[in-house]
Amino acid sequence: MKAGSLNHLISLQSPKGSRDSVGERLTSWDTVAFNVPAKIEPISGREEFLAAQRQATTSHTISLRFNPKWSKMDSTWRVLYGARVFTIDAPPRNVGEANCELVLTCTESSRQE
Repeated sequence: MKAGSLNHLISLQSPKGSRDSVGERLTSWDTVAFNVPAKIEPISGREEFLAAQRQATTSHTISLRFNPKWSKMDSTWRVLYGARVFTIDAPPRNVGEANCELVLTCTESSRQE
């Protein structure tokens, strides 16, 4: 992995669930790491018409250096890049099982969560 290709600074967030006064579930996000150098590459995009609304999604791969602190990362986590939110679709891939590079398969959606 070449350092020059890691030209985006991202934040990694894990969900933190709680309940409000009437018992409704609230999801907040705990920032586990910020200003992590990463490479973001779009893979594909599509538009769908769901529930009488147009929904646009784009798939990306996000590559970053391996860090044991993120070993608990799974598909419930998300990635922030500026105002953009990427949902992690699958557990991170440890490329070559060499503990050097993690690759995340993510979806960016035009809708806000």
